[in-house]
Amino acid sequence: MTTVTIPAAPVLAVTQDGAPLDPPLTLTPLADTVVMDRGAREFLILWRATFPWDARFETATLEVG
Repeated sequence: MTTVTIPAAPVLAVTQDGAPLDPPLTLTPLADTVVMDRGAREFLILWRATFPWDARFETATLEVG
């Protein structure tokens, strides 16, 4: 048996020209998929966040911290 502890979600910020969007876009990433390589003793977590599209996001920047 292999036990994997899912770490805290990455912090996501959406900015426009370096400033937070107004009104802000709140993104809550959720662990969606875990891929395990038992031989290498590694795992990969795919995070997913969804939101309704708005035209103001076309020129925005997503920052992952």
